[in-house]
Amino acid sequence: MSETNNQLNMRNIWLISLVAACGGLLFGYDWVVIGGAKPFYEAYFNITNASLSGWAM
Repeated sequence: MSETNNQLNMRNIWLISLVAACGGLLFGYDWVVIGGAKPFYEAYFNITNASLSGWAM
């Protein structure tokens, strides 16, 4: 019984780690895409104020 619980715990740890890693990967990818597009949408929408730039990001 202890061996079965240990296997379930390891499986849960791997699953949680995988979900967290995928979330971090998607967050980083989104950050890079938005950062790369920032100069273009700032020029298009004429965003010159720093506070507006923060809201647009």
